[in-house]
Amino acid sequence: MALAASATTVAETVDYAKQIKPILSARCYSCHGALKQKSKFRTDSVKSLTAGGDSESAVEPGKSDESLLIERIMEEGPGRMPPPGDREALSADQIRLIKA
Repeated sequence: MALAASATTVAETVDYAKQIKPILSARCYSCHGALKQKSKFRTDSVKSLTAGGDSESAVEPGKSDESLLIERIMEEGPGRMPPPGDREALSADQIRLIKA
């Protein structure tokens, strides 16, 4: 039952401030926050996420499978974010929340 409950939780409305922002704060802000912006990309606000950085908009609202952010956090190679060896990869649950 616990597995079924956690699977349905993701289908519910995700609260950016309570659920997503803490993940991004812990895993992304040191390189993509107010004080430092690698690739001119910030993850510390929804506006910054949709604006993107050097490459393109990192988040496509309503189209998570087309979002660069999702692509990068799910990547298993050297392009993964956070970078391998720098920080631990996001968990499957964290990725599901961000995708929702």
